[in-house]
Amino acid sequence: MSWFKKEKKSGVPELPELPPMPLPLSPDEKEFPSLPSFPSSITGERMSRETVKQIISRREEAEEAPETEEVRRMPEFEEAPRMPRKEKGPIFIQIGKYHDILKALEEAKTKVKEISSAIEGLKEIKEKEEAELQEWENEILEVKERLSKVDSTIFKNLE
Repeated sequence: MSWFKKEKKSGVPELPELPPMPLPLSPDEKEFPSLPSFPSSITGERMSRETVKQIISRREEAEEAPETEEVRRMPEFEEAPRMPRKEKGPIFIQIGKYHDILKALEEAKTKVKEISSAIEGLKEIKEKEEAELQEWENEILEVKERLSKVDSTIFKNLE
């Protein structure tokens, strides 16, 4: 029983062995992505041949092109042209969506009314504060005038 003596440590525990690391692929070994499967038909065979050719040609182009630090961008797709509305007739929407829109508009109106009434209240408070500050300023001016009168009368009598 030793309270004040250092206990002798029996060394550092041994660590478990690390799992073996997979070796990196050599430049000759390349992994290609799995190709999509198409139905077995004449058009499917043509499509699969064309997609394989496209994938291989893209790979070769990527290998031939020098590596740059630019971020690869997604191919840009053209947006489908929208047909302009020729008629000025009615627009049909679902009644549920219509009621939701009306409800949202009413909520927006009530929020606008609440905000405008809050602004009016703030304006009133500001006007009251301005009036009070003006009152205090006037009182300070009066006190200054009285002090200057008292000061002049005291020093006038001393001379």
